[in-house]
Amino acid sequence: LSQSGSHEYLQGYCDNAKAIRNFRADRIVGVIEIDDQIWPTEQVGNGESSISYQVIVEAATRQVREILPQLPIGSLSASMLGYSEIWIARAICSLAGQAQVAEPANVRALIQSRASSALRNYE
Repeated sequence: LSQSGSHEYLQGYCDNAKAIRNFRADRIVGVIEIDDQIWPTEQVGNGESSISYQVIVEAATRQVREILPQLPIGSLSASMLGYSEIWIARAICSLAGQAQVAEPANVRALIQSRASSALRNYE
C-alpha cells in the first residue's frame, strides 16, 4: 500500500494487462483471493531501473490525476519516474491527448509511433 496526495494505492498484478498496476484503494470493488501466485517472475521494466520523464498536461483532470498520481497538485508539468518506456507510453496514450511527454525523445517517438498506428486503424 502506498499513498500519493490524499489517495492510497495498492500495487498488484493485472491479469488483463499482464503487468504490474497501481490500483486506487477507494476504487476497488472486489478482490478474489487465488491459491496460485501469478506475480510476474521478471522485474518490472524488464530489469531496467526507473526511467525519468518530463510530462506536460493540458489540465489536471480526475483521469490525469489517477493515471499520473506523481503530478504535484496545481502543476501542469513535472518530472516523473516510470517503470519502462512501454509503461510510460501506455499511460500517456491512455490519456488521449490530455498529456504529452516532453523528454526523453525516445519515449516521445514511441508514443508518436503508437498514436500513428492507432490512427491508421481508422482509415
